[in-house]
Amino acid sequence: MGYSLQFHEDRVVPYLFHHAGLSREDRVKVFTALNYLRDGADPLRASSERRLAPNSPYFWYDLVLRCSDGRIRRFWFVISDAAAMYGILRVEYVEEGGPVL
Repeated sequence: MGYSLQFHEDRVVPYLFHHAGLSREDRVKVFTALNYLRDGADPLRASSERRLAPNSPYFWYDLVLRCSDGRIRRFWFVISDAAAMYGILRVEYVEEGGPVL
């Protein structure tokens, strides 16, 4: 199924747009990678290991990214699929796990 993505206005959007370690090019990479969820989220949604708790509307999505400064960074996203029946996934939270290398 294809989904529309919504981003939490207070937690996700400011975090990504003002993250000191991300250049504009890196932000484009992040949003391009998140675009995968539009058509590829069903296997992630179906995985009980990705749920924050049993029967939770939240699942997690990891993104490992080589940034323009050469560093590899890991971002962890929490996605709500509470409105998936309407074709909507909502990115509720993001944090950086720190540089990988």
